Amino acid sequence: MVSEFSDDDYIARAPDLWEGFNQRMYKFNYHFDKCLFLPIVSGYEFITPTVVQDGVTHFFNNVGEVRTLYNSLFQLKAKKSLITLGRFVTNTTLGIGGLFDPATSFGLQQQKEDFGQTLGVWGVGTGPYLVLQILRPNTVRSATGFAVDAGIRYAILSAIGPFENIQGGTGIQAGLSGLEAIDLRHKEKFRYYESGNPFRVVHGPLPLPGEA
Repeated sequence: MVSEFSDDDYIARAPDLWEGFNQRMYKFNYHFDKCLFLPIVSGYEFITPTVVQDGVTHFFNNVGEVRTLYNSLFQLKAKKSLITLGRFVTNTTLGIGGLFDPATSFGLQQQKEDFGQTLGVWGVGTGPYLVLQILRPNTVRSATGFAVDAGIRYAILSAIGPFENIQGGTGIQAGLSGLEAIDLRHKEKFRYYESGNPFRVVHGPLPLPGEA
């Protein structure tokens, strides 16, 4: 069973079997984050009113309830499943498609589950430390969970086809995907090369680009 360690705790304890690859990916991600992604996020935060940012976050959090729901079911967590279902129904209806979060004020606190956690519940170990392009540091288990969740989400969207009969639907879907990525980075406090992150503390600090 999974203990109460945070994701960073698991990452920090994972063996680093692919050190050279991980270092190269870490440096690439640092440059991508610093030179492209974070400036885009900063621009989004500058031009978008806080109330709109909150609405965007609530909307994508509500979409994420689907992931938590099926993973709670996979893990046989009935209470979490019911709470998550209640949150999704409440916020989709009373919250106007998820733009607001009345469920929390009703005592239905957000639950978070993903397929990486599901693998852990069923006894799959974390595996080695792994840094993938664009993504923050992971373990093999958490990266696999991310890939499975992404595949399930794609399958659900393909089955529903929400934009199939809308002119410019492909562009709308691409725009929403981009906005979701920006919102995720907006919420994420992790910063490459900052002291205190598990890579520098446990796996050893890498020299900053340009350092000897």
